[in-house]
Amino acid sequence: MKTKTDFGKVLRTLAGQVKEFKRDSFLTPAFMILEVVVETLIPLLMARIVDEGIGKGNMQTILLTGLMIGGLLVDQFGLFLSPKRPVTIRSILGVLLMIAGAMLF
Repeated sequence: MKTKTDFGKVLRTLAGQVKEFKRDSFLTPAFMILEVVVETLIPLLMARIVDEGIGKGNMQTILLTGLMIGGLLVDQFGLFLSPKRPVTIRSILGVLLMIAGAMLF
């Protein structure tokens, strides 16, 4: 015979166990969501390069998208003796905004 579990009781017990890790407990799912968004964007950008750039012969699309992805990689890993700057939500949104603007023209 199954008993109904009180969800609030489970959360209170869990919260009592992670007192010193509360910040990390909230940041971890947030970063996982960010990772999923970024991992979803990469194939979309590659598909855009192939469809809009190669398929239609639009060299501007290929160069713009490739340079933005390359710029993020240089920032993230500190390539070519540049300082390491981690990719943030702000930089990703900037790239998406630039791509959206390029698609309009």
